[in-house]
Amino acid sequence: MSNLEENSVSSTIPTHELSTEESVIPNSEDTQPSLSQPNVVVDDNKSSEYNPSRLKSSVWEHFTKEKINNEWKAICKHCNRKLGGDSKNGTKHLHVHLGRCNKRGQLDIRQQVLVANQKKSDGKLTLKASSFNQDEARVDLAKMIIRHEYPLSIVDHELFRKYCHTLQPLFDMPSRNTIKKDILDMYENGKVKTMLELEANEGRVAITTDMWTSDHQNRGYMAVTAHYVDNSWTLQKRIIRFEYVPTPHTGDVIATRLMKCFLDWNIDRKLMSITVDNCSVNDAVVELLLDRFGGSWVVEFVHR
Repeated sequence: MSNLEENSVSSTIPTHELSTEESVIPNSEDTQPSLSQPNVVVDDNKSSEYNPSRLKSSVWEHFTKEKINNEWKAICKHCNRKLGGDSKNGTKHLHVHLGRCNKRGQLDIRQQVLVANQKKSDGKLTLKASSFNQDEARVDLAKMIIRHEYPLSIVDHELFRKYCHTLQPLFDMPSRNTIKKDILDMYENGKVKTMLELEANEGRVAITTDMWTSDHQNRGYMAVTAHYVDNSWTLQKRIIRFEYVPTPHTGDVIATRLMKCFLDWNIDRKLMSITVDNCSVNDAVVELLLDRFGGSWVVEFVHR
């Protein structure tokens, strides 16, 4: 059993209830279930097979005892897994499952972790319950990597992993491929949300585009930003394209990339203006885009 599992079990279960023997010995506390207990479900015609008494072990707070096909089963309240529930089996296997149950997660963390909260106004120190969520932590890690442009390999850095474990031992550090997938999923979710906003928006969209070359790679990239006023009259700005554009950066290449971007985002008929750099190549871009739009409506091109 891993350290995490051991900590999870030992933090909620008294040590005298954890048996280290290989054989399963019925615990003296684990007698027959009471038929009036809310954690016990039985068939009426089979209830006489068991003498009513109380379920005293704390592990039964996480299980429901139910008779299925003439056999007593302990059903986990977190993952619904069915385990042997006959009293002669004891509860050792139930404790083991409880320590490994993924669905259980950190349900009891709020009962175990208290965070100090000191108010600056009066200087009083109060305690409040705090809980840990693995999924939220992964999202925050992905946002950190995106915002600060950290390499994906940061999740493999020894001291970074040690630091995260010190802050929260329950955090399961994702692999490089997993955090990459998380970031791509965040992008796809954000894209769908933005497309729905643009589709519902009644106004037009202003586009700014820029070409730049990275210093260390000597490669050209195109950035396309959409500006629009939403239905609540709030100015919105979204980067809808940031991609590598191979050389040569001719007017035809840039115009093709821009047109593909507009079609992908379904805004080719919602454009109000396109602002481009003040260079000779963009003159050709403007001419090519006007030709491809067909002249059915007017788009204003602005040189910065």
